[in-house]
Amino acid sequence: MRIDNIETNSYDANGNMVEHKFCNDSKNINSCVKFSWKYTYDEKSNWTMKTEYKNEIVLNIFERAYTYYD
Repeated sequence: MRIDNIETNSYDANGNMVEHKFCNDSKNINSCVKFSWKYTYDEKSNWTMKTEYKNEIVLNIFERAYTYYD
């Protein structure tokens, strides 16, 4: 049996994906691409800022705000 592609995902304690790694060739580490995300959370555990990386280089920064009603 031959494995051509390998994909792995990792998640944080809040269920958000923090890493997605894809390799086209299981024997060649240079064929891998890694997407990762870092989150900043508010007091209710909702993310307010998410930074997206591709191979450790920042691609995007997303910000969002919540309004909570009691």
